Formats: sequence, C-alpha cells, structure tokens
Amino acid sequence: MKILLVYNLGGAGSNFYRLEMPHHHLGENYPVELFSCANTEGIDFTKYDFVLFSRGIDYNGKTKEIALEIKKHTKLVLDIDDYWQLGAGHILQKEWKEHKTSQQIREAVEIADHVICTTKYLAKSVKGINRNVHVIPNAVFPEVYKQFQYVKPEASYDLRLGWIGGSCHVEDIELLYWFAQDVYNQSLPVHFNFVHDGNKDGVYEYYKRIITNDYKNEKYTALPTTDVYSYGLHYNSFDVALAPLRNTEFNTKKSELKVIEAGFHKKGLIVSDVKPYTDICNAKNSIVVKYSEDWVKGVKRLIESPALLEDLSEQLYLDVQKFHIAEVNKKRWEVYEAIAQK
Repeated sequence: MKILLVYNLGGAGSNFYRLEMPHHHLGENYPVELFSCANTEGIDFTKYDFVLFSRGIDYNGKTKEIALEIKKHTKLVLDIDDYWQLGAGHILQKEWKEHKTSQQIREAVEIADHVICTTKYLAKSVKGINRNVHVIPNAVFPEVYKQFQYVKPEASYDLRLGWIGGSCHVEDIELLYWFAQDVYNQSLPVHFNFVHDGNKDGVYEYYKRIITNDYKNEKYTALPTTDVYSYGLHYNSFDVALAPLRNTEFNTKKSELKVIEAGFHKKGLIVSDVKPYTDICNAKNSIVVKYSEDWVKGVKRLIESPALLEDLSEQLYLDVQKFHIAEVNKKRWEVYEAIAQK
C-alpha cells in the first residue's frame, strides 16, 4: 500500500496527531510505503492508493479543483479532528466567517471519497453529508514521542494544578472564574501551572487574569508556550490536570485528547461533565464537575486524601491504554485496507 500524506497545515496539532505520529508507527509496523508533501502541485497521483489530507484540502477557494484532479487518478481521504462549525462564542468565529473556512472544510468533507474522524459524535455530523465515514480516535506514541511518558513528580506541599492548551479556549477557561476566587479566598494549599506566551495584551494574559483571581493569587507558574513536540513535558510540572470544557456543539464534537494526555502522564483529573470527556471519565478515574462549585470541592477532596489522588490517577492511566498508538493503529490499518481495496 502506498499513501501520500499532505501536510498543508504546517506545525498544527492536527498534523501531528492525525498524520505524523500515527503514520510514524504505521510505517514501522505495517506493510505500507508513506510519502509526504506540503501541497499537491505537480504530484503524480497514480502512484498512490489514496491521498490523505488533515482537516481541509485547501483554504483559498480551490478545494473542488484540487479534489477533482486527485479523484481522476486515485482516492481522496480527509481526516478531521474538529467540527467545521465553531459557534458564535468561539474566538476564531469572526476570522473563519471572513475567510469562509467552515464552508471550505465542509466542502472537503462532502467531496472526499472517505472521511476519518475522531469520535462518534463528529461522525454523526459527517454522515449527514458523506456516508463513507470511519472513526479512529486520537492516540499517543510515548515510546518515540517521549513527552507523553510518565515522570514521577517531586514532592510538594501545595497541590499543583495544571492547564495546558492553546489560544482558542476562552470559553473553557472562563468556567474556572469562580473556582479561582474560591481557591484564593479560602487560602487553599494550591499552586497553579498554566501556559502563557509572554504577551501581556493577548489571550493567555486573559487566562492568567482568571486563574490568578485578577492577579491576587501569586502562587502560580507561567509555563512557556511551545511546539507540538514538547508541550506535553509541561504535565510533569503538576499533580492534577484541569480540563474545563463548555458544553457547546463544537466542543462535544472534539476528541478526548486532554483526557488521554493526562492519563498517560498519570495525572489526577478534574473535568467538566461534557462528552466526549465523560466517555472515559467517571468517578473511578477522575473528578467530574457538574456545577461551578464542584471544582473547588474536587480540589479539597484531593488535598484531604492523597490516596484518592493516587487511586484516580492510576485508574485513569489504565483506562487510557486503549489510546496507545499500537492499539489504535490496528483499527487504522483495517480502515486503510478497506479504503485501498474499494
């Protein structure tokens, strides 16, 4: 089998999780030849069983033109990890509307021969416009990408809470507003760790303002933003991962990635009661938050019982092993064989 991987999104996380990491493992363990390019100009598509794009085909109005040229010669497969409709409250909504990004991704979904996505919730939306849809979840490959390996943290008096994420999580971080006030007002033995890009006028500064209770709480560490190859190392700086997720249509069609990452790092996890997170998270492996006041209640439980933190983190570690790339690629290979044979 020969597959052409199109890296048309630069250093984006979707390229890393959906193209580079899974195919690194696939190429080492399955009878497949992998080729890559940044764009499809001048490519002889007859050499490949299929061409695989991540998220979109083109963002300059040429999706249909490129797709039809590929489909003359071989199959076109699109892998998407997010819903193409952001919703009114998303920080990128204005930009996407201006550039018609949602329409271009939707067009790619419609015209592809096959679509691969991360969850059954996203697959349901895809099926409305393309019935050839397959679900392959996100996964990690810790043996090669060592940022996902567990490192036992040093002892600390304070319970170290951490959040790692990008600049598009404004609605999610806002869920921690009252929680951050409670931590400060109750003088809880907590130390926050969160990413920050150093820009005092940017969105990460807004995150900081919320998490530090309008700068009153000085018990925090601002972790530098970094690339997709090393950001996972930040998990080694804290004990408990925070995973706030606002219940929106876009978010319920995201992947379980934050849960998977926290689990492989054997972190305690306090998580919003929102799918797809709760497809993995339950009372045996994490603290699931239904109401605003549950964030601080969960932290207090972990402060009062280190044994509970250990039990939850160990169970979560076990529960996410099905998201090891070796397991997930069994399904990926089945899907690829079926696509190549049709």
